[in-house]
Amino acid sequence: MPLFARSLTDLTADTLNELSRTTNITKLSPGSKARALLDAINKRLEEAYQVFDLNLTRAFVSSAPGQYLDLIGELLGVTRISGVAASVSSDMEVVKFYVESGTFADINAGSSITIPNGTLISTMANLSGIIYRVTSNVILPSTDSEVFVPVESTMTGNVGNVGAHSLTFHNFRGYSDQVNETLKTTNIHPVANGANLESDANFRFRISNRVLEVEAANEISIKLAALSTPGVADVIIIPRYRGIGTFGLLIESTTPTVSESLIDDVQGRVSLVQGLGTIAHIRRPYEAGMVIRTTVQYHAQTDDATLTNIEYDLDQVIRTYVGELGIGDPFIVNKMVSRMFAVSPNIKNFGVAGTPLEEVYVYTDSRVEDNKMKQRLLGDYEPDFDERVIIEPSVSVPIVFDRTFARR
Repeated sequence: MPLFARSLTDLTADTLNELSRTTNITKLSPGSKARALLDAINKRLEEAYQVFDLNLTRAFVSSAPGQYLDLIGELLGVTRISGVAASVSSDMEVVKFYVESGTFADINAGSSITIPNGTLISTMANLSGIIYRVTSNVILPSTDSEVFVPVESTMTGNVGNVGAHSLTFHNFRGYSDQVNETLKTTNIHPVANGANLESDANFRFRISNRVLEVEAANEISIKLAALSTPGVADVIIIPRYRGIGTFGLLIESTTPTVSESLIDDVQGRVSLVQGLGTIAHIRRPYEAGMVIRTTVQYHAQTDDATLTNIEYDLDQVIRTYVGELGIGDPFIVNKMVSRMFAVSPNIKNFGVAGTPLEEVYVYTDSRVEDNKMKQRLLGDYEPDFDERVIIEPSVSVPIVFDRTFARR
């Protein structure tokens, strides 16, 4: 919205009126010399007003774009956040090397396997698609069948983010059975913490809250400190978590489970803005792990290859739906089943009449987190405010599909 700009029409009208009132110049119609001079001067004045207006808007946080917003940020000691490459550590248990049967010794003449730093993992064969690199040397013990590894995207920004089970190709050949490609890799959860260069809108928000942030010991400064930690998707602050002088900080990570290293990173950042005499209790949310079994009823003409592909897609739909649930978000059966129906026209029905998911078990942490309790779920699941629904990681196959075929 213009603040001071004036149009050529307004300027011309004012100057014509001024000349007719204060001078003896009478030939002011279009085409006259006086009118031509006025038009030329007023066009330059109009441009000057526009430039002045534009420069003025660049001086306000609410309207300054790009580099002009960066300059305002420098006045307050705030810099735009650079793009971040997607990455996960090994203790986050996301990306793994594994064998489908036996142990690593079976595919390497009885010996352990060393995955060197820089080994590439990709979403497509021949290292096309989205590429990640292993960020440290990792030993695959001969007695194990799977080991999680730390990886980082070779591309900065959210273009490097991938869904679950996308990273399935690698270029490592240093084991005896490499001809048969028996060493496999995959990511069991999405990797979604890659971020583009901070947008103007987000940077404006941080600049606007800089004064409160630098004061420290307030909710905004603590929340911003936690959210600035790579791998954190959101946080929930709970006042007086353990009584007066304490607060709780629940971490929602970009992966379904929150690692100890992420908790430590958040603790370090929060401690820089935490007030004297307050105690922060930083923890992961309680987890409600889902285990699902249902019968998929297909049209009779569906072939085996199509069935396998459909069930793979169904598995991904369920994992994606659950992965999108945040802390306190309910698990709604019908909402998930509606997505499952959209997978293929070859699907006729799920489960039995009135029960699309025949068996759903939920594994919940005890409040002292020393064991898990298993109970059968008969409908939707409404988690507590500090609980997050996930796919149960302790069960090797948490999603199972049985098959039936409709009669012709």
